[in-house]
Amino acid sequence: RKPSNSTCADGAGTTFAFADTTPVKHSFVCDTAVGAKKIPRSTAQSVKQRHEERMASDPGSTSEDDLLQDLEYACYCDQQLAWQGMSIMAPPYETEVELLCQPYFERKIRDTVFMLVGAIGVAVVNQVLKLVLGFLVGLEKHPSWTDYNASLLQKLFWAQFANTALIVLFVNANLHGAVSKIPIFGEITFLADRVGNGNHEDMGASWYIAVGAATGFTILMNVFSTALPPLVMMFVKRKKLAIFAKLGWMPATQGMLNKQYEDPDFGLAQRTSQIMNVVVTVIAYCGGFPLLLLFGAFYLTASYWLDKYVFLCGSRCPPMYSTSVAKMAVSLVPVGVFIHVCLSLWAFGNQDVFPSAAVGGFVAAGQAALADQGLKYQYPERYWFYLLRRILDFFRLATIWQFGIFAVGLFGALCYIVSYVVGGGDHRVTIGYVNRHWHTVLVKLGWHTVSPKLELVEIEYVDAIVEMQKAHIIWDYEMENNPRYRAAASTISQNSSIGALGTQVTGGVMS
Repeated sequence: RKPSNSTCADGAGTTFAFADTTPVKHSFVCDTAVGAKKIPRSTAQSVKQRHEERMASDPGSTSEDDLLQDLEYACYCDQQLAWQGMSIMAPPYETEVELLCQPYFERKIRDTVFMLVGAIGVAVVNQVLKLVLGFLVGLEKHPSWTDYNASLLQKLFWAQFANTALIVLFVNANLHGAVSKIPIFGEITFLADRVGNGNHEDMGASWYIAVGAATGFTILMNVFSTALPPLVMMFVKRKKLAIFAKLGWMPATQGMLNKQYEDPDFGLAQRTSQIMNVVVTVIAYCGGFPLLLLFGAFYLTASYWLDKYVFLCGSRCPPMYSTSVAKMAVSLVPVGVFIHVCLSLWAFGNQDVFPSAAVGGFVAAGQAALADQGLKYQYPERYWFYLLRRILDFFRLATIWQFGIFAVGLFGALCYIVSYVVGGGDHRVTIGYVNRHWHTVLVKLGWHTVSPKLELVEIEYVDAIVEMQKAHIIWDYEMENNPRYRAAASTISQNSSIGALGTQVTGGVMS
């Protein structure tokens, strides 16, 4: 980091001021490959000795974090880990290298333990959410199993996705108190103290280690916390029944016996939400973590075979479902695509990790102006100027094509919102509405002159029906002529025919 009001040159050679907590590009690169240039032990010893001297003279002027963030000291310890193996991290620390890197090793062990505990905690919370939301959705009294599973799928997905992918993102982010300025969230002390107060101001190298490792381990944990338990419970139940039969422990009634040997329902909504949670999380983060694609593929492969075996051998025959649950699951994929584009834009625009040339001179000029303007403010206002400078990094060779995809996707999202507001999600109704009112809108905007009124033309009823059908306008009050109610009308007609046939048969028998 640079001190306050210092300057640094960007890729175009322009210098501009940085805020005191703004990440800047370092030319130092740590190479841990075999045969790489080794950091001398004397360099790491001198860094640690200077730190200990500052701690002894003025304990409040420095902390252990300052030592661990020194690039040469951290690189020396990383090289020793890569060349001597992970065994040197295990206490007790006796050799000269182990004693020299003891603070670094202890922090690395602590971070790993926290990551494992956090991943296990996410898996446990997801299971609790499944139970709680299943109970709450049952209180909604849905008329069919399809509606029940669709409602449960939607609520479970958003709760588990927030717990798996979003919380780890916002908790690790350091927004310099910007959350406290948000009208609603800033008034909630619990959120203001924990969200946006992490250790990572940007998506730097340390961010990938903290968030990427935790997310990948969480996805692997899902195999054992979501896909494997139904299979284990199936074998446990079979073993329990075999033991009960061997001991002669039989239920008192036939109904209790039937209940004991009855297989459980296959949790369609639960398993679909868990699978979509992993799929959307992988899609969202795979731009910066390509390794997550392998973790996701492993999870989907394991889930396919485990669920297939449990469904065929350990579950009762399911009721008849419609396609709404599957369609709802597919509709969740664009959420991951949108987050993927946003995170990839932000990640590849970070010049500390992915340096690339700007597509125009306005990038350097705009960043210089924003940096100088940001120094006039205090935090959190100053941090907003840093975010605006980072947005200008979208116009670089590494991100410009992604920015184009983002712009197209944003335009499509706005069109969908307009379609939902105007036509209730039916694009045909929206197109018909636009066709009927586009001329009026152009006239009001001043982009078109008012055309002379046209004379009314009489048209035959049969021809009018054809025109309305072409414009997707409902032309009849009969249910079978309405696309939305055609299936219901067919079902009612079939039930009426079956009822009439039953009445005739009953009458014939009675007569």
